[in-house]
Amino acid sequence: VDVPADVSAEIISVKLLRKRFAEQDYQDFIWFDIGFTAKGLDKPARAIKGVLILQDLFGEARMRINWTIDEPIRPGQTVVEKGTGFKYNQFIDSHQWVRATDIQNMTASFIVSSILYQDGSRRDF
Repeated sequence: VDVPADVSAEIISVKLLRKRFAEQDYQDFIWFDIGFTAKGLDKPARAIKGVLILQDLFGEARMRINWTIDEPIRPGQTVVEKGTGFKYNQFIDSHQWVRATDIQNMTASFIVSSILYQDGSRRDF
């Protein structure tokens, strides 16, 4: 079954709640608190894999991060992941943009690549 690409973008909506920069053990990190809402999920999921896309205010993709929502989520439910992020590299343009940009000036979307449902079934896009 061919699923239009936009369908996999409609399953999960994303809200960036908080962003912080941290230096730990001689390495730098950017941490987020993110709300994921299962607005287009068809049945309860155990885990959802995909790509988190950080965008500017105009919706232009500035950074893509492979991401797994590994908390059970039901249709319509919101789960909040706190303190998840990536190791910051000052020589990568997209990392510089994320660090320098105020969270109010960022949006995000999530493109689903695979869903593991609580009933044991799986759906890949």
